Amino acid sequence: MQKAEAQAREAQIEASLERGRSKTMAMHNSQDVGETAAVMVDELQRLGIENNTMWYRYHARTRRYGSLDYFNR
Repeated sequence: MQKAEAQAREAQIEASLERGRSKTMAMHNSQDVGETAAVMVDELQRLGIENNTMWYRYHARTRRYGSLDYFNR
């Protein structure tokens, strides 16, 4: 029984990862970052990970996007 539950949970995680990957791969410009982040937050909540904060940095000097940090409060 525990093995089946673990496999079901793993399948949920894989499905969430795939939805996040798909949204990320569909990005065409910087305006898509917000929608992609929203999908990621939705997927984390779907997996039962609540009370989270996500940061995505834009470096104005270099005009490049930086890291994505996720915190579980």
